Amino acid sequence: MMGAATVFICTFLCAVCLPVGAAVSNDDYRFVMWTDETLDGNTTMSNTLIVQGENLTVYCWLTDPINDTLATRQALFDTYTSLSLAPSLTIYNRSWSQTFHFPSTNESKSWELTIATTEFSHQDKTPTEQWRVSLALGHGNFLTQGSLLLVQREPILHWLLGDRLPAPPTLWERETEQLVITKSPCSPDVAVLGVAENNFTSAGVILAVTYHHFRENYTTWFNMTQNPSLCNITTDCSLLRLVDVLLTNRHLLLLTNQGLFVSSDLIGWDSLAQVQFLSTPINSLMSAVFQAGNVSRANTRLWNTPECESVTPGYTPADHVIITHHPPVGSEMNNSSYYSTAPYTKWEALHPNSGAAVVSTAYDIQKDNFVILKQTQDGPRVTVVSRTGGGGQLYPPAEFPPSFTPSGLAFHPVNHFLYAYGSQVFVSLDGGSSFDPILSLTISQSVSSFDVDVHHGAVVMVTSEGDMFYGTAGIPRMSQVLQGEVPGTAVLVDNTGQWYQVRVNSSTAGIQTEVVDIIGGIQSADTSFARPLVPQFLSAETIVFHEHKQLQHSWETAEDGLTSGFSQLHVGQKLQLSTSGSALITRVKTEHRRENYTAWARAHVFKPFQFETLSTSPAQAYSVEVACESDGKSLLTLKNVGGSMGWLFSDVGKSLVVATGNNHLLTEVVTMTTARADPVMTCKEVTITAGMWHLYDFNSYREHATVYDQALTVSSTTATVTTGYFEFASYHIGLVLQVSTGSATITGITSVTQVTLLVPGGSLDGSYPAGEWSLQEVRGKQARRKWNITEDECRHIMNVNKAFLTNNLRYLDVREDVRLAANATIAEHAPEVPGERALLVVTFGDPMVFQKIETDAFWDRAGYHHLTLHIVHDLLKQGHSSVTMYLPGASMLCPLTSHTVTLRCQCPPQQAHALCLPQPVHSRGVSTRTSC
Repeated sequence: MMGAATVFICTFLCAVCLPVGAAVSNDDYRFVMWTDETLDGNTTMSNTLIVQGENLTVYCWLTDPINDTLATRQALFDTYTSLSLAPSLTIYNRSWSQTFHFPSTNESKSWELTIATTEFSHQDKTPTEQWRVSLALGHGNFLTQGSLLLVQREPILHWLLGDRLPAPPTLWERETEQLVITKSPCSPDVAVLGVAENNFTSAGVILAVTYHHFRENYTTWFNMTQNPSLCNITTDCSLLRLVDVLLTNRHLLLLTNQGLFVSSDLIGWDSLAQVQFLSTPINSLMSAVFQAGNVSRANTRLWNTPECESVTPGYTPADHVIITHHPPVGSEMNNSSYYSTAPYTKWEALHPNSGAAVVSTAYDIQKDNFVILKQTQDGPRVTVVSRTGGGGQLYPPAEFPPSFTPSGLAFHPVNHFLYAYGSQVFVSLDGGSSFDPILSLTISQSVSSFDVDVHHGAVVMVTSEGDMFYGTAGIPRMSQVLQGEVPGTAVLVDNTGQWYQVRVNSSTAGIQTEVVDIIGGIQSADTSFARPLVPQFLSAETIVFHEHKQLQHSWETAEDGLTSGFSQLHVGQKLQLSTSGSALITRVKTEHRRENYTAWARAHVFKPFQFETLSTSPAQAYSVEVACESDGKSLLTLKNVGGSMGWLFSDVGKSLVVATGNNHLLTEVVTMTTARADPVMTCKEVTITAGMWHLYDFNSYREHATVYDQALTVSSTTATVTTGYFEFASYHIGLVLQVSTGSATITGITSVTQVTLLVPGGSLDGSYPAGEWSLQEVRGKQARRKWNITEDECRHIMNVNKAFLTNNLRYLDVREDVRLAANATIAEHAPEVPGERALLVVTFGDPMVFQKIETDAFWDRAGYHHLTLHIVHDLLKQGHSSVTMYLPGASMLCPLTSHTVTLRCQCPPQQAHALCLPQPVHSRGVSTRTSC
């Protein structure tokens, strides 16, 4: 009896403590966590923990995202504390993790936990990988990810780079060429921002140092022209102008119009001391370049592949830095390319093939190679040379299309994917031997900056116009996620994986950072193009779309600001009709046998496409006779038209589809019963009975506009055509007559060759040859979008061992081995694509450091594809390699599409070599042995 009463009381307390609409088992609840240094912890959802003292004190609340108020937070806290439940906090990086538990009883109004920093960090000044945290209640309930930054372990935060500004400066958009951001190799939250300017401002060279995505309370601004050591080694400090800036583990490098300057070692910091800058020998090697004033961000850059020194116990990373300079076209200056390692007192030349301008060079930290991107007379090329062994070329050069204008080359620091970017973006999975395209930009656009998420394999490219494109490891395309507003925009991703747009706003001081909605951007991105499609059904589940060549007026240009036709980048995306129907594009061919068609795409039908209704296209009620013309076109004539409606002007651009596949795109309505069309196959003369053919509307963006091959004469308010196929009819009344000098509306039909016009202004008098006039429905307006191509919804589920999800950096001792495993399946209720059998793929950064790699791939009866790897350390080799397992057929909307584990073949950090000296051990006065 007492037990029943107790249960009743507990249930009653849970019910009355929660606000209306809340439920204890709501999986959407999430934690919000903060520290005293976060300042606005009660409202922020960034979940970044910042600690500057000897202890880390964490506060947290459980929140309801749908109804997040102080009252609901307090109610959830009271409910779970009454049940003696408290969250646990796991602190981890790529090679270490520890879980700490909040006390179950707490007198405060939120959960509170204090941890000594010595529990997870050494008390020294060397940089270390930034920690991440996860907060959960019970056995993983309400799991929330966050980040932890120990300020003491980031040296750049403890120096005065110049004169500290009392307030952020006002930067002008018209003067800003590019915001340049360089991040700490160890802490993604720590970054330095510089401003490359078109015109020098009175404020001088400005740098900003932040440890929380440039929010005002966490950012310090410096005027570098007030640094005495820097001004003492420059030609004229008042004319100093920033070109590039780079932060390595121990040094800050400033590339300016007067030379390259390197800071002293940042590790030995003394709080708020003035950093010392030194000149480098590169200033003498490139003295002619600097003296001539030819240094700009467009032709001179610093390049580096970042690696945190804490992941390389036993030695300090070399931190290879490369400087490249390619002079403007017509300049007598030679192109230059040099590299150096810390402390950057000795520079060596990289010698590419003669006659090639080196655009960019990337250092391969896994294979110890240099990858050189250069512009040759035959087009862009990439060559891979060994850093050792005389610098010989390792592979045949990788060639790019002549249309590619390169601007940079960079490795993802974790998964070893290599990106070549500029007017297009290419990716290499083998260190530069071969490349595949993943993005094509519109004319005049080029990638100017980018950032990478070291935890999730994602990358965002920013164009010169400020547009942002997102991609993730293994998926062979990128998606636009933000349309640019301000040129010179940069991008930043923090340690939690949150992306930010960083730009100048002249109305406010400093810079402006805004969260980028990656998921929303991917879902709204449309890669369709302004050309009509003709569907051809091969089966109920397979369809082919034939891309028709868009007809243009002679006075119009073909540029429409959209992707020009099908490309390989459309494979894996979904084509959807606005009325009904969708299909997944599985194959693209960028050529066609028919003259007026440019490409075709094969797709797997998810939802059947709907043909036009009789009220929309009444011609479908009649039989149609197909006649073939000498130019390859077809003439479609309706038979036994009893009513007043046949072909409509709005039928232009629609597709006549029959079961045999010999389909036609209507290009011109000649009369109510006659229309001209382009067949997708060789024209065959045949009569198709009513009900055996249908019209599908996969028209382009443009309004229905037909260009005619008969001459036209306009005199005052009348227009007359020469005799031929085309005849004016009553349904033309209200249409717009468009000529090269203007447009007019048809108000009446005088005869089959003449109409009356309403000319809004000016005179259209004159003769217009065939092809230079057209009829369209609405003046100056575009048609409603008929179809689009977007990212497919997530159809795949990928699973990785939980231990490797958090601790994905493993050290292998001599002959030690490791087993990696992942599995994937097609999500429940998602349509399966035939032939999609090998879901998971694996790639290695440098497989040669391993003695043995065994792979096993199989399908189980539950429909899961398993990939298992057995990797053994080579006895005679040291080095490291990334191992990336990914889903190339997945959607970018899937939460997990790839995972990378880094295997380092070296002495693990928890082990050390010990020298054991021989010591005599006397046993019965005779024998000796060695002991430690």
